[in-house]
Amino acid sequence: MTNDEYQSHFALWAALKAPLLIGCSLNGISNVTLGILGNKEVIGVNQDLLGKQADLLVHDGGSQVWGGALSENRFVYVCFNRQDKAMSFSLNFNDLLPSQKLTRIREIIDHQDVEVPANKVFKTKSVRSHAVAMYIVYYE
Repeated sequence: MTNDEYQSHFALWAALKAPLLIGCSLNGISNVTLGILGNKEVIGVNQDLLGKQADLLVHDGGSQVWGGALSENRFVYVCFNRQDKAMSFSLNFNDLLPSQKLTRIREIIDHQDVEVPANKVFKTKSVRSHAVAMYIVYYE
């Protein structure tokens, strides 16, 4: 697998609340692999106190959006690009979180806050082939 595919695998396992186990030798493990497996924000999704699995919200051939509730007025969204080329996703929070006011959006793989759209329609960064973007959305 590519590093993007390993990242996708780890992110989806975290969102689905699967046990996070290291299945490789720790002798000679790469810094990239350690970065994937040691991402505290992604691990935090897996270990969230609410314990609710993400659900498949959108399946459009070569793309999937998984989402689920987290504790403390938060949702997680995993945008998984299964295509052979990069793409962006559009998340319409008017449909996904219709009655909530969005207060913050954070991309947790790259550890970056992103701007909350005034109209609640959010376009993700470009997601490479077989990669994911993983967002925590905070709301009131």
